[in-house]
Amino acid sequence: MVRCFIGISLPENVVRHVNTLKRAIEQLPIEAKFVEPENLHITLSFLGEIPEMKIPEISKVMDDVVGTREKFEVAIEKIVAIPSDDYVKVIALSLDSHDLEKLRLDLASAIDGDSKPPHLTICRVRKVIDKAVFKDGLEKIESSGMSMPVDEVCLFKSILGSGAPSYSKLHISYLR
Repeated sequence: MVRCFIGISLPENVVRHVNTLKRAIEQLPIEAKFVEPENLHITLSFLGEIPEMKIPEISKVMDDVVGTREKFEVAIEKIVAIPSDDYVKVIALSLDSHDLEKLRLDLASAIDGDSKPPHLTICRVRKVIDKAVFKDGLEKIESSGMSMPVDEVCLFKSILGSGAPSYSKLHISYLR
């Protein structure tokens, strides 16, 4: 069995942007585990544990769904608290792209998996120490004004360990 998800890798300029935001978020009154720069990505569908023999089948379906689409841009909108400002579990960047949402829905329909609206996770929050200061500080962090191209979608293998997870690409499907 292989733990897998379908996602989009980030270009280096977006990784640098997220690292800048990380430094600002670290100043907020929270306890959090930040995503390592090499693990930053956009998840389209979490597949969980799948039999290794299903990887070629999933790859073919990905090629069929992804290969019919034109390359597109995704706008990075703002920093958001998920599920809400009052109960924070994740701090992420919201993304704006009709094409990305349509791609996510089509992949979720073609391949079973847990699919949520696309976002870019920056950190997982363990504890908010001062909610009012946190909310005010988060609102003041400027994060928009950047976009990124989407020209490929990857099937990632995820290995959990005692430290950070390790991701590797098992398959890449290219947009036209």
